[in-house]
Amino acid sequence: MKIPMVALLILCNTGILFSQTETKLSSGIAFDGEPNMMANPNDPRQITVAWMGLGWNGSTTVITIRTRSTSDGGKTWGGIQSIPHFSSDWGSADPTMAYHKSGKLYLAYIDYRQAEDSGGVFLFSSNNNGGSWNYESQIMDVQESTSKLPLDRPWIAVDNSGGNNDGRLFITTKPAPWIPAPNRPYFKISKDGKSWSTFRFLDTVNYLTGNFIQAPMAAPSCTKDGKFIAAYPSYVTSQSVYPKYFLAKSSDGGNTFSYSDLLVNPGSSGDTNLKAGYQLLADPWNANRIAMIRVDNTLGDADIVVNATWNQGINWNSNVRVNDDATANGVLQDLPWASWSKNGELAVCWRDRRNGSGTGFAQNADCYCAVSTDSGKSFGNNLRMSAQSATYNNILTQNGNDFMGCHLNGDTLLAVWGDVRSNKLEIWCSSIRWKSATNTVENLLASENLFQIKIIPNPTSEYLKIMSNYTPDYPLYILDNLGKKIEEISEPIGDKLSIQNLKTGIYYLHGSVNGVTFSEKFEVMR
Repeated sequence: MKIPMVALLILCNTGILFSQTETKLSSGIAFDGEPNMMANPNDPRQITVAWMGLGWNGSTTVITIRTRSTSDGGKTWGGIQSIPHFSSDWGSADPTMAYHKSGKLYLAYIDYRQAEDSGGVFLFSSNNNGGSWNYESQIMDVQESTSKLPLDRPWIAVDNSGGNNDGRLFITTKPAPWIPAPNRPYFKISKDGKSWSTFRFLDTVNYLTGNFIQAPMAAPSCTKDGKFIAAYPSYVTSQSVYPKYFLAKSSDGGNTFSYSDLLVNPGSSGDTNLKAGYQLLADPWNANRIAMIRVDNTLGDADIVVNATWNQGINWNSNVRVNDDATANGVLQDLPWASWSKNGELAVCWRDRRNGSGTGFAQNADCYCAVSTDSGKSFGNNLRMSAQSATYNNILTQNGNDFMGCHLNGDTLLAVWGDVRSNKLEIWCSSIRWKSATNTVENLLASENLFQIKIIPNPTSEYLKIMSNYTPDYPLYILDNLGKKIEEISEPIGDKLSIQNLKTGIYYLHGSVNGVTFSEKFEVMR
């Protein structure tokens, strides 16, 4: 449950920058982030993107889940849909989607009150590729696990096997990010999306998460032959002297599980600012192929690595490094996401800082990608997908820019991410013909100011109140209609600013946020 103020979710490619155009998906007042992308398995040209957008709710700002869809593989996009809140003072976060082969698209997300006493994870569905949405059910309630707030980072998966559990839905969550350890991953199942099982913990005796991991995110997927699988972290010294990732597998729709080691003593990201979320991805067309995509600093700094299995988890290969810049050069990669093609190709996208001026997290970044033609054993040249680098903004250290999305269809790779290249948080969608590294098209799907100033009441006669999603830099200035400085505000004004000394007329509140200037118009009426 991340309430962020900006998101940089990026995709990737090395080397040559090809001629590009761009498409914007979102259009909120201040924040668009953490986009999730899902394609219809029956028609891969039908794609929906969901993200978190910040908007006004009266005099306050709230995050709302928004969606936008294409039916032609990203050439054109429909209008923006907003998913409703369940109370006027609730905000939303963490959209996740899954497509059933019937053509039904599921969307789960958090909606809750920041006082933390009410809210949950909710499920909507669409039968027209995100053109409209229908409420299905509440999946999880904030009070279901006392004091743990088990709503954070929901991930949804659906069984498309055609077997006994075809259409069954699975959801994983974890406690809110500020809840101290020990914590455990949560798990629920539904046969129809209308009602859900009581929660259970995904870990178990001898395969416990342990007392040291604060955010034990479970990454779920479903195999072609109807098995539910999930990866989750563990560090329990009585189980192993090394940290691990375990693989939980169920062959009966989530009723019972078997467990095995996925990774032993994996590297970490090495920098807590990096967005090091991991993905477990079963090949929808081959039951034996599964890939784990993550950030790993074993070679000296944060790289994107893949660990794959070709026998459904009996054996996993060692780290395969995806980014092809020099090792241990101080250039950090993060924000990975991946997609399988029908031919067993695996595309990985990520955020890359190789075109920055230095090393470390605080560098300009680009969206890069690479494709494996041997199902994760090796990767081809990195390809740059972004038309220009996104200038670093320190707001990227905050929560909410944790994930991106992508989809591989034949020789076309489509990805969606957010960046702040123009002092706005913008949701970008880019496609590339990866085999020839040509015909790259970048689309700006949404554009948001990184901050928003609102003056109420407006018009006003006695006082004004400044509403903002960020604290402005001081001093602020009141200018008249000709730009002449009338008053300087040198320190925070508290609840209200008296304007009794201003005559009837048009004025501007002038100032800056993080070095970006603004001028907000207001009217005084006597």
